[in-house]
Amino acid sequence: MAAPPAQTVAGPAPTRIGWSETPTVISLSDYDATWPAFFDEQAGRLGVCSLLLRVEHVGSVVVPGLAVKEPLKK
Repeated sequence: MAAPPAQTVAGPAPTRIGWSETPTVISLSDYDATWPAFFDEQAGRLGVCSLLLRVEHVGSVVVPGLAVKEPLKK
């Protein structure tokens, strides 16, 4: 994919943020039914810390059947 055309502006040249000349490959993984149990195990380990108030399980890994961009690292 070619970079978008540059625009002429007064002052310093604009900075592109988040643009890459090389395409990024994103792979999807299927939902894994063991993820909720894995989260509970990890949350239990973190729960021993008295400074921790709550552990939230968020993102596509919490939606059964939904593919994920980056699966949990087991």
